[in-house]
Amino acid sequence: MDLSSDKIHKILSKYKFHDVAIEELQKIHRIFPDMIPSSGTYTFTDSTQKDLLKLIGNLAVQYGGRTYNFPVQLWLLDSFPFTPPICLLRPTANMVIREGKHVDARGRIFLPGLQNWDYPKSSVVGLLREMTAKFEEDPPLSSKAPADSQNPEDLLNFVTNLQINDGGSRHHDKRVNKVSVIGGGDLGMASVMSILSKCKVDNLVFIDVADSSTRGGSTDLEIFRLPNVGVFRDLSASAGSRVGRGHCQRMEQRAVLRERGPD
Repeated sequence: MDLSSDKIHKILSKYKFHDVAIEELQKIHRIFPDMIPSSGTYTFTDSTQKDLLKLIGNLAVQYGGRTYNFPVQLWLLDSFPFTPPICLLRPTANMVIREGKHVDARGRIFLPGLQNWDYPKSSVVGLLREMTAKFEEDPPLSSKAPADSQNPEDLLNFVTNLQINDGGSRHHDKRVNKVSVIGGGDLGMASVMSILSKCKVDNLVFIDVADSSTRGGSTDLEIFRLPNVGVFRDLSASAGSRVGRGHCQRMEQRAVLRERGPD
């Protein structure tokens, strides 16, 4: 662990238990080498600020047969290691904090090991192990749905430019038998409305393959009860969505579903 940089050395020199703090940092590095030290300014709840050391890294958490890297950040107070660190999640732009027993809405981590901190019985190494175990029971982060960051202009451009294959015919006054849209959320809803405006359809089938967090589109369709539009969850409902020459042929709009983190 490199503690020789000017900023780190300057801050570490102000720690009350300087030598003991260095020993603890070296222990952390031996067992969790990916936890990288750096310097920063921490703002307390009373708005006061202090330059402190922090450890930044990822915890490898096993959940549902897969491994997830959960980014964390530990602020070491100047009385470290006799006082516990302030532990926070450090979600990336495509992550959402899942508030729970051990994490609040702002990503502050609460664990028995923090509450009952008693050095030298307590250590950051033990705390990181406890953190990993608790996160495996109740993961604190999940992937953000595309709808959470959907640019309205992108959605508008998509709907405006949506093309329907009509087999070369330009007679849009002709009515087709059945069109299926496979998708979900706002994108699925926009696709349905675009098709209804561009082509006369006897039966439009909306196959909602989105999960509960992105079901806004199908919910709107069910509420408005649009004529000739049915909402289904089973792909078999799209059977027969093919018509003869000169009519709009079957169109499937597949919304991009997120590969969710653990739920």
